[in-house]
Amino acid sequence: MINSHLKGKSKSLAITSTFRLAATSVSGNHTMVQFHEHVISELLDEPSGGIGILSSVLSFSQLICSLLLLHEPSQGSLLILSPSSQSLRSQISHHLQSSDESPEVAEITAELPAHHRLPLYSSGQTCFITTRILIVDLLTRKIPVTSLAGLILPNAHSLSETSTEAFIVRIVKSLSRSVYVRAFTDKPHAMVSGFAKTERIMKVLYIRKLHLWPRFQVYVSEELERSPPEVVDVRVPMSKYMVGIQKLIVEVMDACLKEMRKTNKVDVEDLTVENGLFKSFDEIVRRQLDPIWHTLGKKTNQLVSDLKTLRKLLDYLVSIWIRLGCQRFFALSGYLQSRAIRYLIMQRNDTSSVSEGVVLEEVLAEAPKWKVLRVRALRNHNGDHNDPEGLEEGAKKIPPLYFYALERDEPILDMLKPSVIIVYHPDMTFVREIQVFKAENLSKKVKVYFIFYEASIELHKFEDNIRIENGAFESLIRQKSMMMIPVDQNLNCLGLNSSDELEASSSQNSITRKAGGGKMSIRKCRVFTGQELIFSEIFATLKVNQDEPELDKVVRVCVPSEEGIVESDVRDENYNTSAVEFLRRLPGVNDSYYRLIMDRCKSLAELALLPAEKLAELVGG
Repeated sequence: MINSHLKGKSKSLAITSTFRLAATSVSGNHTMVQFHEHVISELLDEPSGGIGILSSVLSFSQLICSLLLLHEPSQGSLLILSPSSQSLRSQISHHLQSSDESPEVAEITAELPAHHRLPLYSSGQTCFITTRILIVDLLTRKIPVTSLAGLILPNAHSLSETSTEAFIVRIVKSLSRSVYVRAFTDKPHAMVSGFAKTERIMKVLYIRKLHLWPRFQVYVSEELERSPPEVVDVRVPMSKYMVGIQKLIVEVMDACLKEMRKTNKVDVEDLTVENGLFKSFDEIVRRQLDPIWHTLGKKTNQLVSDLKTLRKLLDYLVSIWIRLGCQRFFALSGYLQSRAIRYLIMQRNDTSSVSEGVVLEEVLAEAPKWKVLRVRALRNHNGDHNDPEGLEEGAKKIPPLYFYALERDEPILDMLKPSVIIVYHPDMTFVREIQVFKAENLSKKVKVYFIFYEASIELHKFEDNIRIENGAFESLIRQKSMMMIPVDQNLNCLGLNSSDELEASSSQNSITRKAGGGKMSIRKCRVFTGQELIFSEIFATLKVNQDEPELDKVVRVCVPSEEGIVESDVRDENYNTSAVEFLRRLPGVNDSYYRLIMDRCKSLAELALLPAEKLAELVGG
């Protein structure tokens, strides 16, 4: 299979055998899924590197581990820019430790002195390194760039034109163009946020190859559907208090979003309750408001903060414990194990003390999911047998029971190899890990229990996660088909290849000369030199017959007051977006003069009361 991909290359047999050895080493006792081999072979086909956008099912930590095992010290040192989360680093380290031939991986941190880092750069081994240390060593010329084989960037979705990683790649490519760059991410939805984000990331990394591996890819879907695990879906009804709390939080979120829609500074299409349930919503709002954050009113800033708090409250509603350190309004940090808190607002009178106001009454309520777990445990314990002695004689030893938090991000499935899995909080990434674990262990029977709250935001978010990932990959596939990637990403300028072509292009019979229609007179370019005296005279000339600016007015330009009103700004965030959209849809109103109507009329009611003569005068007819 891999030989067909690498056919025609002198190192095809060596790479194939080495890759088979790496696959066996990483997988350990179980069989490595074939789509991992397809991904690795596709990455190796591009020697200059590429960017891989993978579904969460592909476990790119294992893919990175395979690339590390395939790395030869003779090629040079391989630097892995340490991810922001410790979890990915620990997963890669676990895969390397569980392999048969674990390569030596060094970790370069701030505690390592500079004179100890230089031998590591020249050793040809793999190193984890932080971006801050790497950029400092590059700028101080402490890294022999010619001894580097490549760079691996695990979090491609967090890169931008101004990120430190982009600066590092630009310096490395300017010093040595042979260094390859491979970037990975398992968050496809983050790669479609903004305008042409994937294309811009590829440009700053000097990458021309884009690898897309979604869940619905043929190799992936066939491999996972060959032997799926046994799934039991358990739907648990929420208590009446949980239903009421969820309903009220959603209503408050909807009210906050309606207030944000009234401003003309954000795109109203993204302001929906469905988007507000995910952390990516904060990125959507921040991307739109960051350039104008200093001009926003206090009300808009508070709405953005409230939406983030409300989303956390929805997550705490279905969690085991409420852990919220809220410093404003009510303090909940002292009641970590309370399922709900009832606020009783006491009426203050003239004789009441100052300390009276809000009384917190702790109401302990059992989580409905706990009850389901206990009932099922009792059923398995009681069964149909009533003879305890007979049970003890033929009974088997109870398998060990483990509790695992998803926030730990450890390869718990490879470590424990469970046969029964109870998913208390459904998470799409963990579900994908279960599918890969079953595909790697075809002979092992795996039974999975999913516990959902019926008609809850929890179920809605899980289904939306799948829909968002599929939609993101569909968008990336369309972008890839029409993506404009520079032919030369080696910091060179494209031009004519020879002097003969240059002479041919300037000949009298060339198409460009005929299309030009003769000589054109071009005015001479005038350049201002950077002399302070000249510029000071220019400013003095521009200020002739103009009043001196007043300091108190200058500092208030584009800065709203406490009420959110911007002085001398008639087209700021004071317009009602719904009313503006209604106005633009009225018959006879077009884009050429609808703003003139908005300036003359304060409301739709005032516009409706205008006589026909005034309307004709207003629209210029």
